[in-house]
Amino acid sequence: MTVDAVNTIPLWLLYDDEVDEWRAARTPFIKAWLGEHNFKGERHRVLLVPDASGGLEMAVGGLGKRQGGLSMWHAAGFAERLPPRRFRFAQGWSDSDATQLSLGFAYGSYRFERYRPSKADRPATIEACPNADHGFVTHAAESLKLARDLINTPAGDLGPAELAAAARQLAERHGASYRQWVGEELQAAKFSWYDATKEGIAAALRDLYQFPTGVTTAPQKP
Repeated sequence: MTVDAVNTIPLWLLYDDEVDEWRAARTPFIKAWLGEHNFKGERHRVLLVPDASGGLEMAVGGLGKRQGGLSMWHAAGFAERLPPRRFRFAQGWSDSDATQLSLGFAYGSYRFERYRPSKADRPATIEACPNADHGFVTHAAESLKLARDLINTPAGDLGPAELAAAARQLAERHGASYRQWVGEELQAAKFSWYDATKEGIAAALRDLYQFPTGVTTAPQKP
């Protein structure tokens, strides 16, 4: 066991049909603790188990009902429900499950901090499973963060130019080719959606004008 593992807190993740067997193998104190809190492995529910001195001995998280394979969504709710400490998976997981659980933790740790740092406590972190696909987890987590940052940015700060700049930065970072079409270049490129979009915008603008009786043209700007 590494030094980091000694300093981390074990996190058990249990389906609801595993709770009784797991509890039966624990100490009398832990059995009673789970019973008092009526822990049944509900999805994303977290139970903190203290040690004899009042510190944190372990945490138990629920995966809910067993339906299909594990996905990142099974773990996405734990980072914000656990205290801001360093944890490690107490069980062994298959390569695929370890990857999905690690990605779920990363997804749940997301904070939108474009304008100011989050005031909330930093989310819990998890020690990487040695058999997880760490490259995939890193790239997928970065991709999800970028998408969520763009979604959460107000439209006033994310117009076409800003979105194009974000795409250019992403392409440059990964050595990809990048091109944008602006203004008349769009029409010259003969994109199939361009004329339909332009016609739709024109129709919407015409609908906005409600002329008074006898007036047939839009008012002019002063």
